[in-house]
Amino acid sequence: MSSLTDEQKARMEENRRKAMEIRAAKMKQQIPTQSSAAASKHSFPISNNPTTYPKKTFPNTPPGATPQKFYSIQSSKKSVSELRGDLTLISEDRFELNMAYHQTTIDALKKISGREYDSVKKNWNFPLAQYNNVLATLKNLNVLVGELSPLVISTFLKRRKYPSDIDLARIHPSMRSTLMDFQIESVRYAVSRGGRVLIADDMGLGKTIQALAIADYYRNEWPLLIVCPSSMRFQWVAEIHKHLMHVSPETIFVITTGKDALDSSFQVIITSYDLMAKCKDKLLVRKFGVVIMDESHSLKNPKAIRTKVGTEILKKCSRCVLLSGTPALSRPVELHCQLQGVKPQTFNKFMEFGLRYCDGKMSRFGWDFTGSSHMTELSVVLKELLMIRRLKADVLAQLPPKRREVVILESSGKSLSETSEFAKALQKEGLKGLEKQSTMFSYFMETGLSKINGVVQYICDMLDNGEKFLVFAHHAKVLDAICNAVESKKTDYIRIDGSVPSDVRKQLCNHFQEQESCQVAVLSIKAANTGLTLTAARLVIFAELYWNPGDLIQAEDRAHRIGQADSVLVQYLIQEKSVDDIIWPLIQDKLNLLNKAGLCQDKFAVEQVQSKKQEKVESEAADYFLPDDDAVLAELNLDELENSFEMPEKKPRFQ
Repeated sequence: MSSLTDEQKARMEENRRKAMEIRAAKMKQQIPTQSSAAASKHSFPISNNPTTYPKKTFPNTPPGATPQKFYSIQSSKKSVSELRGDLTLISEDRFELNMAYHQTTIDALKKISGREYDSVKKNWNFPLAQYNNVLATLKNLNVLVGELSPLVISTFLKRRKYPSDIDLARIHPSMRSTLMDFQIESVRYAVSRGGRVLIADDMGLGKTIQALAIADYYRNEWPLLIVCPSSMRFQWVAEIHKHLMHVSPETIFVITTGKDALDSSFQVIITSYDLMAKCKDKLLVRKFGVVIMDESHSLKNPKAIRTKVGTEILKKCSRCVLLSGTPALSRPVELHCQLQGVKPQTFNKFMEFGLRYCDGKMSRFGWDFTGSSHMTELSVVLKELLMIRRLKADVLAQLPPKRREVVILESSGKSLSETSEFAKALQKEGLKGLEKQSTMFSYFMETGLSKINGVVQYICDMLDNGEKFLVFAHHAKVLDAICNAVESKKTDYIRIDGSVPSDVRKQLCNHFQEQESCQVAVLSIKAANTGLTLTAARLVIFAELYWNPGDLIQAEDRAHRIGQADSVLVQYLIQEKSVDDIIWPLIQDKLNLLNKAGLCQDKFAVEQVQSKKQEKVESEAADYFLPDDDAVLAELNLDELENSFEMPEKKPRFQ
């Protein structure tokens, strides 16, 4: 049954009628007439006799290279003015030309010094110093060319020289002595960029200590504001006590309610993103000199209050450090708010950014910036201006890589996809928007409940090995079932979910790290995927999947981080013919987008399958999620939605 009113239907019909009239008028204008000399001049003769064309050769193509063939033999007769090209940056000092093969254009470009032919991409690239020459050559040949963006021109052609001999003596000796070489490099990079940077290091490389070192360098410009997820506020206090011992504890204040007064004696103020929005006026009055925003991808939605307040605070401070291991969780457009906060004068034109890097295009619903384009160029620009990113493999030879396994759970009886009413509803045509998301979440919850028996059995088997491990789940009933299984084995464990206060989490982590008898950490994927160090374990088990790959990677890195001396094995427990068949390929698709932007190198590679032979799962996530569905999914608060179904039962934190 349609939810449209009669007035809306009438307006839609009127718009459709007008569009048809405009289209008919345009088609009428395009009909050629016999008196059109231009049309007869450029038309091709029609013959009933087939023509045999000799094999075309390209004598000026480098040996062993195959020219790019975008046009057929007929289209190769087009004039140069009909050719189009696109220029894009590929490194700090080179750019490439993407266009169809055209011998005349190639002959002209070969006269430019420094040109190189890429036999893999089948295109030409040039030194950035030759940009004006390349552009002039193409324009002289009437080639319609997409030029480099103004951002690239101002960044590289008018390149400023950043200082390299930076003295870090201003940082307290106790802090300097704890920094590794790559962390010192990060501090120098930040200072050379005026103290306004985005540190996008891989998770577990110590972004917190790097941010504190940068803040300590600018100690004379405090007060310091630290904004982070609510669960990590007291973790930041502990890190300050550990690394900035010269900062008096009495000058550190943690905002816990919107009514807290901010005394002028406080030099370090720590708050959550939600409380930041509530305390906007109080925070702006303080005029912070240095601001640290942890997990800065929280500022991805330009319409959210937290984003508006956060960017306003960032613009008014002298120095700011953004921290995020996954700065673009799903789309490049989500980067813009963070970039605008760090460099407001450089990234002040969203439309320009969206068209260049978000594949901006006009749809019938308005502008669509959910895509991605020129990702290599964006990565090069960000690293030059404000972003530093290192992977664990780049800087920590002693940290072994993660290994992943998919464990297929044994299922009894009919599959969930055959018996679930939610699974059947998803197959219906016309299901979309909020109704589709609600059905998917219900299917997600039902899958979690159906996996409990298989998960519990697997966990009990792992307990018999006597090895410490972490186990992640999302739904409260799944977490409860795991805890009950561990208790039945009379095994010591900890549990951290959304009900555990921030100041207690540190104690729980210490108990797991220091007590040999504590074998298991039962953790919530959303509530315990950041700010925790649990390197005493080298096995990580996921009882359930989750929609966002960034959350899964962060959860994995509670064990795979600095301090881990052994190889970490990550096991994903999958139930076939359930919602897992939808979520798993969806995770891989989202990670591929981050890979293109240079923001993630993780592909969820799987080494081995246990318990049962794994059948090939077709990547049909696109059939379930359209672009507008994904946008709705990104905006929904899963915690609020699922809290409406159930309230988590309180479990003992120590057993």
